[in-house]
Amino acid sequence: MKYSSKSLTLAERLVTIVVGSISYQFLVWGVIALGFNTSYLRLYSALILATCLVIPTLKDKYLKGVKVKQMTAIVELKNATKIVKNGFDEEKIILNDVSLEIYEHDFITILGGNGAGKSTLFNSIAGTLPLTSG
Repeated sequence: MKYSSKSLTLAERLVTIVVGSISYQFLVWGVIALGFNTSYLRLYSALILATCLVIPTLKDKYLKGVKVKQMTAIVELKNATKIVKNGFDEEKIILNDVSLEIYEHDFITILGGNGAGKSTLFNSIAGTLPLTSG
């Protein structure tokens, strides 16, 4: 069976992350509480990580017939570029080949300094500022 992260739904990825995080916390607490040698903590955590990476590959074997809704993007930008001319016949690239997918219930944050293109990005998504290409 070939494993591909693109074949996993968002829900499956989140479940894998949550299970891995909880397992790791129990691992740390267990190692400390039972007095095991903490120098092996990296080995124990690697075993937990390997287990969590295998879980999604076993979904077809153990979850036959279970339907998981595939999510589609509610906002999608592909190769968006915005170039503006300043007053001196020079072009400035504001957005350069930006691709973005936003899904329903996503919580996203756009960070950047002054002039980084945050407002240009949001105005392009809103449709109030046409893109040069994309």
